[in-house]
Amino acid sequence: MGDPVIFREYKAYGEGPCNIGDLFVEEGARRLLSISGLDPEDGNTLLVIGTPWLWNLCWESPKYQHLVRLMEERKFKRKIALGIGSCFGWNGRIDLSLNARRVVDLWRGFDLVVCRDEIAKSLIPDSLCLPCPSLWFMDKAPCTPTQGILQINCLPWHPDYSEDNGWINPTLPILSYDNGLYRNREDLIRFLSFVLSHEKVVSKRIHAILPASPFVQTRCVPSDSRAMSCRKAMIPIHPEGQWSQPEVILSKRNGEWLMEYRTALQAFG
Repeated sequence: MGDPVIFREYKAYGEGPCNIGDLFVEEGARRLLSISGLDPEDGNTLLVIGTPWLWNLCWESPKYQHLVRLMEERKFKRKIALGIGSCFGWNGRIDLSLNARRVVDLWRGFDLVVCRDEIAKSLIPDSLCLPCPSLWFMDKAPCTPTQGILQINCLPWHPDYSEDNGWINPTLPILSYDNGLYRNREDLIRFLSFVLSHEKVVSKRIHAILPASPFVQTRCVPSDSRAMSCRKAMIPIHPEGQWSQPEVILSKRNGEWLMEYRTALQAFG
């Protein structure tokens, strides 16, 4: 049968599990699989979890090449991908480069692909689009908010990232998403506990607010199409003005969205 294969972005680059976004998505995906009666440690299953898999020239990336080799070298009873996203300019051109057909053919080889944004769904035939698995990271908030607004910034690494920090109010708390090392669930809970100690959270990094959104008011500052994952989860995009409604997100997470995930996953159990 072989060892279980759970493919995440950091495995392709030889890094340790320190990307907090990857870890939130993986933990949420594991819970969704368990709720649906699937075993993520089943060695017959290839499970691809999270990260943006669709952007211009994506085919040249180490993680694509790693995944292709894995699928060529080993036969799997089922191949499932959860939380697949895109990473194009917020208002830019959607382009998969000259290898678009090869990218599409790769994902056609999966039994189930669930995307977390509409652009990814439009580029992967027969895929579904549901809110990011990171929403299922925890059932209830570990603390009660005692502080006001928290702003979460991040390093300007993306070419479409704006250097304009006009959305930041320097008189309010500012947390850098890129500081810290995260290796396990306890690290994530510590991070999220600080975030959830605030009544409102605005962030440029989507996984600083997606797992928090069922419990506190949130808003996303877009830097690229990954922000559409927040929109899919009913998190407003700055500067639209309003804040999310956590009680509505929680209700849909535990009801309609969970049922859609379970229906899709159980079809391949």
